[in-house]
Amino acid sequence: RQGLPSLSSCAVLQDNSQKPELLKDYGTCGPIVAKTIVDLLNLQPCQEEMLTTSASFAMMGGDSLTATLISRTLYAYHLQVENSRFLGGDYGQLPEPFNAVNLICAKNIAD
Repeated sequence: RQGLPSLSSCAVLQDNSQKPELLKDYGTCGPIVAKTIVDLLNLQPCQEEMLTTSASFAMMGGDSLTATLISRTLYAYHLQVENSRFLGGDYGQLPEPFNAVNLICAKNIAD
């Protein structure tokens, strides 16, 4: 018990009064993003129902390699070019907001 922080120093949980929405029904790009995530994470139909705006990328089973693939796929779709490993220049660095770090570090997929 001595290793735990005091209650006064703990942050209060955020109010999640807004009901999470399925990503495939979220905005104009939601269906595209949802399909890309489902395809590249190889999610089963029963797992697709967990793909909501409040889900985190890590919670869905994502890692840095998959984040790179998803970001590059969405970037290619946005530019309407062929998705290839050569997108992103010499170092594979995609511009904001398509950088894989954004997907990994986001609090939830809707962010």
